[in-house]
Amino acid sequence: KLFCCADETDRDAVRREVAVLRGLQVRGVVPLLDAGDEGPYAYVVMPVLAGMPFPGAARGWSAVRGPALGLLETLARVHDLGVVHRDLKPSNVLVDDDGVATLLDVGASGGAEGAAPEAALAGTFEWMAPEQRAGATGVRADLYAYALMVACALAGEPPFALRARGPGGDRYPPLATLDPDVPPDVAEVLDRCLAPDPAARPADAHEVLVAMG
Repeated sequence: KLFCCADETDRDAVRREVAVLRGLQVRGVVPLLDAGDEGPYAYVVMPVLAGMPFPGAARGWSAVRGPALGLLETLARVHDLGVVHRDLKPSNVLVDDDGVATLLDVGASGGAEGAAPEAALAGTFEWMAPEQRAGATGVRADLYAYALMVACALAGEPPFALRARGPGGDRYPPLATLDPDVPPDVAEVLDRCLAPDPAARPADAHEVLVAMG
């Protein structure tokens, strides 16, 4: 990735991404190979990966399950390091032909809890949890985006279209209605992840992993 830095604000944004990548040398996150500055440019070097946006070529729960669990395990590692991704969406997760998911683009990442004044609205609106749209962040906001990605993968629809099918048009339909093969315990925990109130969601990715088996 090559960045043209017009000022120190741009350069600081690149430095933040590099710092996060250096601290996230864990399985499931795209690794940092090199980084530096050349005049008005800054660069970040990462490996070229083959694959498709989440969930890859998978269709139906039996195929989506592998990439979904792999991504959740990676999310648990990231959160354990005190980092919230804040921009989880299909294009930021690459799934290869073997169903292995790799988390990309940590440029919007921040601390694990609370407000993030330097980038309060970092992320992509249609995948954001309600509190994130108001400028707050936390691991439960990542869980909301994660569950929404799985729901949209099962429905084959983008967030706004899926939401329109939910109760009253302001919530998403229950996971069990999207694919009858989703186990009840899995459907229940993912539905909880999509609760508008973050306090009603699971506490962390580990709790979701246990419920998903």
